[in-house]
Amino acid sequence: WAGTESSLQDLRERLAAVTPEVYASVEAKRAACGGPGSDCTPTSRLVQRVGTTGIIHIRGALVNSDDEWWNEFIGAVGYGEIRQAVLELASDPEITSILLDISSGGGQVSGMSDAASFISRVDKEFKPVFSHTSGSMCSAAYYLGCCARSISAATLAEVGSIGVLIVQTSLNRARQELGVDDTVIRAGEYKALGIQYEPLSDKAREVLQKSCDYTYELFLQHVSRQRGVPASYAKEPMGEGRVYIGQQAADIGLVDTIATLDQALQGA
Repeated sequence: WAGTESSLQDLRERLAAVTPEVYASVEAKRAACGGPGSDCTPTSRLVQRVGTTGIIHIRGALVNSDDEWWNEFIGAVGYGEIRQAVLELASDPEITSILLDISSGGGQVSGMSDAASFISRVDKEFKPVFSHTSGSMCSAAYYLGCCARSISAATLAEVGSIGVLIVQTSLNRARQELGVDDTVIRAGEYKALGIQYEPLSDKAREVLQKSCDYTYELFLQHVSRQRGVPASYAKEPMGEGRVYIGQQAADIGLVDTIATLDQALQGA
């Protein structure tokens, strides 16, 4: 998880609130709009056009899902949705620049690099992309936002939280207390290490930590390239999960300017 603890908890709570009745309601709305995979509107739900600038509103947890129906219900945004919104604006001859309006604590690691690469390519080869946050641009959200040629943040916006999180939950003891015995049989020494039906072993912890560390290093390299700083600086003082407020983020180079959304739009 490339996101803050609060963003993970919020997404978990929203997913836990999905009941069969809720599922049926969302599917009914989808069916009324033409069936699975259809879209009632010709434009992305994330897109707003203001003059010749296209705004992409990125709100909530970032997930590797293109299902805008469910994403909207659980307060999330899919990486595929973001790519589609960028493509829509990049293909619009009346749009000359793109502004990513971000308020997100981050989200899933899976999918974020593809979305970031797409944003970077559009900025370099098609139309300039800018990013702004009035709320938060943390972890995976910063991974995307730093692909823009210029980043602005509001005075009290939170920026950073560069790091990776793995939360492993073991149900083994709880299930034993309920009288349920789970036996894990594996072929392949590292198959499904850390599975929730057995206690976390030292080997599983080591493997998960190595995976987390490797992903973190790739994150730091990405920030280093996009912000034009040494990898060591991306780690200290930019990284290590630190969150900076407004001018603090500008002082160390996480953002370029302090501005309101209106000012960011005018600049774009």
